[in-house]
Amino acid sequence: MAMFPTKMFQKQLLVLAIAATSAPLLLADEAEATGFIEGSTLNVLNRNMYVNSDIRHNAFDEQSYQEEWAHGIVTEFESGYTEGSVGFGLDAHAYVGFKLDTGDGTNDWGLLPVDSDGHANDQYGEVRGAVKMR
Repeated sequence: MAMFPTKMFQKQLLVLAIAATSAPLLLADEAEATGFIEGSTLNVLNRNMYVNSDIRHNAFDEQSYQEEWAHGIVTEFESGYTEGSVGFGLDAHAYVGFKLDTGDGTNDWGLLPVDSDGHANDQYGEVRGAVKMR
């Protein structure tokens, strides 16, 4: 008669197998921890966009000229993680845009956000952040 391990022994074996396979992964994450500042990156995207359209097939009373010109800057900061078994980090994003010209209010392209009167804002921006954990 063959002896099979008891259910309690099977559970202990399963826990031991999971721990044995997880330990190298946890140690690898710890080895990759480069530090909060050392592992950080800062990216800046600087863009200038101009859109112009002369629509010749519109009716006489419809607008036939559309123009928008804007400048935008996107800044993204991504930190590394703090050292330890649980690492914390921070991501921050800042966006800013400036109206350079809208062709006397002909901003129909949707390049710039508009106010309640339908006119393009002179400038706009947004700052957001997130805390991350590893």
